[in-house]
Formats: sequence, structure tokens, C-alpha cells
Amino acid sequence: MRGQVFTMDLIAAYGIFMVMMLAISMMAVWVSTTMREKDLTDEMSAKAIAGLDYLCYSDEYTYAPYCLNKTAVQQFFAQGDSAIRSELGPGWNYSLKLLWLNGTEALGAGSYSYGAEKVMSFSRAVDYGGTPAKLVMAIWAQREVLP
Repeated sequence: MRGQVFTMDLIAAYGIFMVMMLAISMMAVWVSTTMREKDLTDEMSAKAIAGLDYLCYSDEYTYAPYCLNKTAVQQFFAQGDSAIRSELGPGWNYSLKLLWLNGTEALGAGSYSYGAEKVMSFSRAVDYGGTPAKLVMAIWAQREVLP
């Protein structure tokens, strides 16, 4: 009888220990996933802001901060997607648009199909050849499609 009680206590203690280990493991996985997502979000945000600032502050595209040189910016957008991608170097899929304040697109580059769960988008109010406009850059990591 004592052996059965001892065995039952041992099995109960082992079961409680396994439940606690499972809970601790699940919390550790959740924390690491959250940290990885935050790092990805921070990195994507930094790249999007750097891409916008490249056009808004760069001497070759502006004559003053946020005052875009119309000819230089048109030449930048006319380069084509691969040249812009290599110049901006976002590392992800991106969309770069110059929009008039009424929402119509003046210039655009990059992809227009957002196929991702997380899209980081930032905008800057700019002066485009004397006309107020908005420069919008969105970056996203494409979801992998498994066969």
C-alpha cells in the first residue's frame, strides 16, 4: 500500500512538473517571437524612413529640405524599378509614390500589390516644384508561399 501511494505521489509530481515546463517553454517561445517581430518592424521602419529622407534631404534631389527638385525627382522615378531598388536598397518589396494632396498619384515606383501581413508605410509632406505634395514609402516582407 505504501508503494502505491509513493508511486502515485511521484506520478502527480512528475505531471505537475511537466505542465510547469510546458508553460515556461510556451512563454519563452512567445517572448522570442515578440522580440523578433519587434526587431523586424524596427528595421523595416528605419529603412522606409531612410528611403524617404534620401529623397527629402539629399543634395541631388532637393534644393532645401522637403523642397524637391522637380527635374531630378522625375529622373529618379524614370530610372526603373531595379535601379531605384539598388539606389534605395530597402531589401524588401517597396512602393514609393509622390501624391498630390487630393490623393492622385503624380509619380510612382515599386510594387503595388501588398502581399504581406505587415506593411510599414511612412509619408512626408513635400514641396514638388512649388506645389504641395506627399511622398509615401511603404515597405513589406513578402510572405513565402509553400508548395
